[in-house]
Amino acid sequence: MKSSSKLGMAFAFKTTFSRSMDSSSMEDWKLALERDDRESIRALFKAYPRGVELIDEGIFPWGMLALAAAKSVEMAEFLLEQGASIEAVSRWWAPGFGASQVQPEMARYLIKRGATISPHAAAGIGLVEELAALLDGDAELVGAAGGDGCHPLHFALQLDVTQGCA
Repeated sequence: MKSSSKLGMAFAFKTTFSRSMDSSSMEDWKLALERDDRESIRALFKAYPRGVELIDEGIFPWGMLALAAAKSVEMAEFLLEQGASIEAVSRWWAPGFGASQVQPEMARYLIKRGATISPHAAAGIGLVEELAALLDGDAELVGAAGGDGCHPLHFALQLDVTQGCA
């Protein structure tokens, strides 16, 4: 994607966002999600029904989606009820960027709910068993190009993950 396209998308998001929620409320929404404050999230969704548009927008660092940023199964379930997309999470973490910010237990929950995991995301999140299963199914994935052409090993932050890529 050209950088001008990215800028256009960012402008379109901000324009859409500005019609649905002010920046202070957006920060409240992000903070409530980061704190796993389900009561505040519910209240914000009620006060700003168009806030649902934020669910599949990358409003967190690394363009992380709200569903990937969820800290509990209950929060993830609530976001899914509001329309969060499992497929969007699969696309977001596939290149590996930012995957290390996802809690492993939440990633496993999202996979159970239908998210697909790339070897790059599995390595970044630290999902050793999932990475091993992917590599057992296709050993060539150890050299697969992810974000910026990086291999899964580039995203591994834990020794046990690096050993699985060797």
